[in-house]
Amino acid sequence: MNKYFISLFSVKNLAKSVEFKRGIIMWITILMGYFLFITAWFAAGYTQGNATIGWRPVFFGTETPDEVTTQAVNYIITLARGIGSFIIGWIVVKFTHKWAVLAAMTFLAMSILSITIGTAVGGQGGYALFIIFRLLLAVGGTTLIILLQPVVAKSVKNPKTKAIMSSISPLGFNTAFIVMTAFFIKPDTANFLITNWYWFSLIWALVTLVPLVTYIFIGQNFEIASGASSDATTEKKATLGSVLREKNTWAWVLVYGLWLIAAVMPLNGLNTRANATLLAEAHMGLLGATDGVTQNNLVRIWAITFVAGVYVGAFTVGRFSKTSARRKPFMIAITSLAALFWILSVVVVNEVASVVPYFIFAFLMGMMIWGIQGPLLNNPYDFAGATPQKVGIFFGIIWGFGYTIFTGGNIILALINPVAGRGNAIAYYAVLTILISLLPASLALTKESRPQGKISFNPFGK
Repeated sequence: MNKYFISLFSVKNLAKSVEFKRGIIMWITILMGYFLFITAWFAAGYTQGNATIGWRPVFFGTETPDEVTTQAVNYIITLARGIGSFIIGWIVVKFTHKWAVLAAMTFLAMSILSITIGTAVGGQGGYALFIIFRLLLAVGGTTLIILLQPVVAKSVKNPKTKAIMSSISPLGFNTAFIVMTAFFIKPDTANFLITNWYWFSLIWALVTLVPLVTYIFIGQNFEIASGASSDATTEKKATLGSVLREKNTWAWVLVYGLWLIAAVMPLNGLNTRANATLLAEAHMGLLGATDGVTQNNLVRIWAITFVAGVYVGAFTVGRFSKTSARRKPFMIAITSLAALFWILSVVVVNEVASVVPYFIFAFLMGMMIWGIQGPLLNNPYDFAGATPQKVGIFFGIIWGFGYTIFTGGNIILALINPVAGRGNAIAYYAVLTILISLLPASLALTKESRPQGKISFNPFGK
């Protein structure tokens, strides 16, 4: 028994590869952890409430905190995600992938402490602890998406299967977001959950222990360095310094930072309130109603429609990774379409008295921005010399600095304070539209990973 228990945590005699079936179970468990990170995140995020219900009065009493203060829950944590990406990357290189996964999943469980200890202390001190423990939750949850890739690289040999799994990976976030947002569409249900925010958030936080316990027993240690060549003269070992010195790395940092803004900021509470501000004057009341609650619900339906685009995009746009076509032209075209559909959606909110095109453009934008995530995540594998070790370091860097860019964007948009009036809301959308439109421009700065490939692409072809 003792020998078996010790072997679970051994960092010696690492496997060269992972058996396919076991790799699939490990991949599903990590993906489940990522799903539960999102549900735990939004369970507390959606229950902020007001001066009388939710967690806001626990920490602020009857005071109304400004946008920069409340957005600290987002931008301080996203900055920490960047730091966490380097920490997990260091654990992967210095120890093993399994230890990195277990560390990340342990951080997930900090969501339990954010609720229990934060509430027990209360006041601004409790809010500080609430943020600190949510910070650790974010570190763990965010890095799980990075840790999916080495499992795929070591257990999946078929390039088409690898591409499909990369396309499925984003579904964890989107499905969790839809599940959690759906709870808050109906006003009566939303009010009940906000009133009972402590137990609602705590239940979702406790469930994060399931993947942690599961992975202790089913996770397998394996070598991160490529086993393709043992000759140091034919395969130079990748290091953090060597990857940082590559210009292409920094181009991809910009790409991922702007992609995060394009994918996540439309779901941010700032966007919900800015959109509701415009809706209040745009004659777009749902079912004839024009009150603020209904406007917020309408924006949440927009958000669900936006993230639901992944269920089409992942299996159309996402199938691009299985082709031998050139990468850059396609990725630039798709992100350009995403920016166009975003602009059309913003225009519709002001100019067209109908929710139908408002939702259509949301879905089309989501189809593009979420569908392209698979090809973006798979692209680093296309470059020559892309060992699992180098790819792991690369992802740690681009996610780390990418979240720093996202954090900067979040702070700038919070300072605009879009709820202050229509003018501020329009300024908010102008800045966010510029940032989203820079995404295809940033892709133009990256190296082409398949220069020999064709430009054409048929998502339903062989």
